[in-house]
Amino acid sequence: MKQSPLGLKKQGLYLCAIAFALAYAARVHAASWNEMDIRADLYSMRGQELYNGQDIAENNRRLIDEINNFKPTTKHRVDGITSEQAQSIIQKINLNEVTGFSAGRKYDPKGIVGFCFGRALYAHLELLRHGVAKDSIKKVFVVGPMRTGTIDWQFHVTTIAKASDHAGWYAVDNFIGRPVPLEEWFKKFQGYSTDGKLRMFVTEANKIGPSAWEYNTKPGGLMDPFYNDYFKDMFEYFKKNRLSPEEKFFPRCSKVFAS
Repeated sequence: MKQSPLGLKKQGLYLCAIAFALAYAARVHAASWNEMDIRADLYSMRGQELYNGQDIAENNRRLIDEINNFKPTTKHRVDGITSEQAQSIIQKINLNEVTGFSAGRKYDPKGIVGFCFGRALYAHLELLRHGVAKDSIKKVFVVGPMRTGTIDWQFHVTTIAKASDHAGWYAVDNFIGRPVPLEEWFKKFQGYSTDGKLRMFVTEANKIGPSAWEYNTKPGGLMDPFYNDYFKDMFEYFKKNRLSPEEKFFPRCSKVFAS
C-alpha cells in the first residue's frame, strides 16, 4: 500500500525525534566508566564533555555512585583492604628507593615529571603482590587545570582499592599522606581546580597516564630514557624484594599479576 505524503512526513518527524533524543542523551550523560577504552585520551574526553555542554559535576557524581556500587570478582585473593592495610602501602611508597621522597633528585632533577603516575603504578603492584584481587584495584584520574602555590598542573592520578571496612574505595595516595575514601580524595583536588570543572575518571589499573596506553615497554613507554630508569629500577626492586606469606594480606597468593 502506498503511503500518503502526510503519513511519510509523520514517520519522518518521528524518526527525527528518536534521533534527537538519542543524541541528547549522549550529550548530557557520560559513558559508564567500565565502557571506557584503556587507551582513551582523558583530556579529549573532558574537552568533548565541555564542548557538548555536559554537566561535569553530575558526571562526577554519577561516576562515584557507579564505582561504589561495583562488585569486584575475586578468586583466592582478598576483595578489599582496611584503612590500616592501605596505610601500610602508602608507607612503602614513602620509603621505597624509587618512589620515596628522597628519590626525586635522581629521577626528576628538574621537577618537571612529578611521577604521580609512577607512584600509582607502584601502589598497584604492591597491592597485587599483597594478595588483593585484580578487580578490586583501579586507577582514578582528575583532569583539568589545577594550581597549588606557584605550581600549575593538568592531571593527577592515584591507585584506588576496594575497602573492606566501609562501603567504598580507598585512595592509596601519598600526596595526601593517609588513605581516604574516594569522595574525600576528589574533594581535596577540587580545591586545586582553577576553573571549577575538574573531571574525575576511573579506569582499569593498568592505564599509565591520561593520554597514555596500558603499561608497556615500547618506545615512549615505561622504559623511555626520559624517565631516567625510574620504572626499570622499580621492577628490579620487586624482583629482589620478595614478600613472606606473613606480610601478605592473603598469605597463599603467589604471582604478582595473578587475578
